[in-house]
Amino acid sequence: MKQKRNGFTLIEVMMVVGIMVLLAVVAFVNLSSNRNEGSVSTAASQIVALAREAQSNAVSQVQDATWGIHFENPTSTAPFYALFEGSTYSTTSSLGKYPLPTGVGYSLDSGEAINVTFAPISGAASASTSITIYSLEQSSYADTISISSLGLISYASIPSWYTWVVDASNNRVEEFNSAGSYLGQIGCNSGRCTNGSLSSPEGVAINTGGYIWVADATNRIQEFVSGGGGEDVVGQIGCTSGACSATSANGGFNNPQGVAIDGSGNIWVVDNNNNRVEEFNSAGTYLGQIGCSSGGCTVTSTNGAFNGPTGIAIDASGNIWVTDTGGNRVEEFNSAEAYLNQLGCTSGACTATSTKGGFNAPAAITVDPSGNVWVDDNGNNRLEEFTSAGTFLGVYGCNFIGVCGYGDANGGFSFTTSTVNGIAIDGGGNIWVADTGNERVEQLNPAGTYLGQIGCASGECLPGQGSQSGHFAEPTWVAIQTFVASGTGGGTSGF
Repeated sequence: MKQKRNGFTLIEVMMVVGIMVLLAVVAFVNLSSNRNEGSVSTAASQIVALAREAQSNAVSQVQDATWGIHFENPTSTAPFYALFEGSTYSTTSSLGKYPLPTGVGYSLDSGEAINVTFAPISGAASASTSITIYSLEQSSYADTISISSLGLISYASIPSWYTWVVDASNNRVEEFNSAGSYLGQIGCNSGRCTNGSLSSPEGVAINTGGYIWVADATNRIQEFVSGGGGEDVVGQIGCTSGACSATSANGGFNNPQGVAIDGSGNIWVVDNNNNRVEEFNSAGTYLGQIGCSSGGCTVTSTNGAFNGPTGIAIDASGNIWVTDTGGNRVEEFNSAEAYLNQLGCTSGACTATSTKGGFNAPAAITVDPSGNVWVDDNGNNRLEEFTSAGTFLGVYGCNFIGVCGYGDANGGFSFTTSTVNGIAIDGGGNIWVADTGNERVEQLNPAGTYLGQIGCASGECLPGQGSQSGHFAEPTWVAIQTFVASGTGGGTSGF
């Protein structure tokens, strides 16, 4: 008969202790990892908030002074940042000194210090500046804080992106980096383009190879090389070269508007006056259309048809979303061009309305990484957000009492119904909106909170600056070119 054993053997005890130690080590590593990443993110957001406070003070002319933010990495004490009043930093001008969290460092040499000041009224920065903060234990946890010379303040790790903005009245498309700094343009090499390759450009889209497709008023879609010269046209759809005649023939256009590129590289173009959307392969060959079976389409309120369509976006499933501007609705189609659903009302053309979830002349459209659909509700001076199933989520651009389009206030819009007010989503999930009436492009976070803008530092931008590089005379369509860590080109977030 076996004797009953009491307790554990020494080997069993050692095994249990070993497992507990291993679990404790794993938990500690995960906790430390999360703490390091969280400390970096928290510090970056606090620095950005302080920089925006300095800029806001300068714009509002608090104490009638210039305001700034100071970054320093002392040789013998912890690195810190500080808010200060005046054109230079000193201990007496400082109105708050904040050390970086323990375990977080700057991309500044030991003993190095940097001042960034913001000009009264304009809020422009004294110089473009980028500072990276990172975990001392794991340098891969890092955020870069960027302040452009125009005063756009942002921070991001990866991915980064380029923002392309159609400046219609200047016959060009301008390029900005993720910090809002001007990089270059297409249409001509600089300034306002008078005899360049674009004429009143409209929709813009970027494919994964970095090629930019732009619609213009001469009934064509031109293809440009990203990073090339201002007039490096490498292809065209609509006719073989030069300006194209308006036509309802398959493969031609009559006032092309929005452009989008799907996961296979096919190009989809909204042919506004022909009430259709045409599909082409990457070589420019006509493949098919939505709206009717062939040629120009008759205006109708039937599901799957259009009345002056404008914007287009393609989601991760390959479904196509089109703003039927004259029908006050957004229609959804699958990649085989079959009608699926619509927003604005349950079926057919919708009545113009300011009710939440309805539209008055919707124009631009984009889809975010979560599959939510964002619509420029042009006639109501607002953005609306919906789930992919069509559930209304929120409205943006309205003040606390529900008034939309409140002038030149940051975060508000002055949409012009005669043009498109483009929207796109960047690599950080933020929304970029062309506020055409204020000659600026605003950046909002996913909750709709104003983050900054390009065109000028704050508020309405001065019309007299419109033709200068980095400014706008009539910003309309917006597209985002996203990059991954290696720096290769990514997809386009919205059109």
